[in-house]
Amino acid sequence: FARYERGEDEVWMTQAPWRDADLLADGSASGEAKVKRTADVLRMLARMGWRADDDRVARGMRWLENHAQRDLGRDGVETLAALGRCVAELCGADSPLRQQVERHLRGRQLEDGSFGGIVATALALDALVALEAKPCVQAIRAARRLVAAIEGGDPGELPGATVAGHGLSPTAYDPSAGVREAAIALRAFADSGGVL
Repeated sequence: FARYERGEDEVWMTQAPWRDADLLADGSASGEAKVKRTADVLRMLARMGWRADDDRVARGMRWLENHAQRDLGRDGVETLAALGRCVAELCGADSPLRQQVERHLRGRQLEDGSFGGIVATALALDALVALEAKPCVQAIRAARRLVAAIEGGDPGELPGATVAGHGLSPTAYDPSAGVREAAIALRAFADSGGVL
């Protein structure tokens, strides 16, 4: 690495036929993938002890607020869930951003208690649990739907998910997403005192 810094050697990527470093580093620098990634990073920073008044965290939250004012109604359940988990960590209960995200997320629940597929339902349940002190009726309905999906078949056969890719691949398939996200969401539901 020191040779690169001193200019004695070239970075190997500059020798490739493509030169677009942004494409190589992250092929999805906009849209819902960027919103989800930003929300997840801010949530992790908050968990590591970064406060909301830190200038970098505050700048990220302002960016999310601008996104919410423009495009929140067009976001998918997975993006709303990521935003919900983020604002649960960084915003108080009276925050307009938190209330707006929560309202949009709750509005996406279907009649059967799900939020779409297994992964979307699990992510939404995790966000609802993070947003409330005790599980609400909608969280209980989502948890029941996940349990019914698990009991209705082989838990190892829960579907995966297509997620935003990085680098040269715009998307990637995550075969363990259904099992993993359902386990995380149901564990959080149980830990918060949720009962089916």
